[in-house]
Amino acid sequence: MLALARDRADSSGWVNVTLIEAAVEEAEFDVCADVALFSFTHDVLQSPSAVANVVAPLHPGGRFACVGAKLAGLWNVP
Repeated sequence: MLALARDRADSSGWVNVTLIEAAVEEAEFDVCADVALFSFTHDVLQSPSAVANVVAPLHPGGRFACVGAKLAGLWNVP
């Protein structure tokens, strides 16, 4: 997936995209960001050290957003 993301960023001319291959708890960010987006990363959100590592490089007032899906419980099956 990282290779596909790199190809897409390169072919689109996106210069404001940083791709990092590392465990999220150990990833090193050399940028300050306005937003951190967790997309379908439920397991990562269960790790306080992972979340702290991702929000640390946000600018003051930066935003943190999460999106995902969860199956409804069996109580919701018709």
